[in-house]
Amino acid sequence: MKIVGTIIKTLIIAVIALFAAFNMQLVDIKYFFNQPPIQVPLFVVILASFILGILITAFIAFVEKMKTGREINRLKKEKKELENEIARLKNLPLTKELDKKNNEDTK
Repeated sequence: MKIVGTIIKTLIIAVIALFAAFNMQLVDIKYFFNQPPIQVPLFVVILASFILGILITAFIAFVEKMKTGREINRLKKEKKELENEIARLKNLPLTKELDKKNNEDTK
C-alpha cells in the first residue's frame, strides 16, 4: 500500500512540475491601485488561486460542520427531554380516569 501512495505522490509532483515548466511566462499582478504591478510566473498565480480556493472551501466546510454539530447536540438534548417526559407520563397515576369510570358504571 505504501508503494501505491508513493507512486501517486510522485505522479502528482511530476504533473505540478510539468505544469510549472509549461507556464513560466510572466504576468503582471496589480493588487493595489497606486503600486506598480508585480511580475510573477503564471503557474504561481494559478497555484496560489487554487490553494486559496481550497482554503476557502475548507473554511466553509468547517463552519457548516460546526453548525451541524450544534444542531445534532440540540436535537439530542431535545430527544432526551422528550424521553423523560414520556417516562414521566407513563408513571402518572390513573386514579382520575378510574374514578370517572367507576362513577359512570354506578349510574
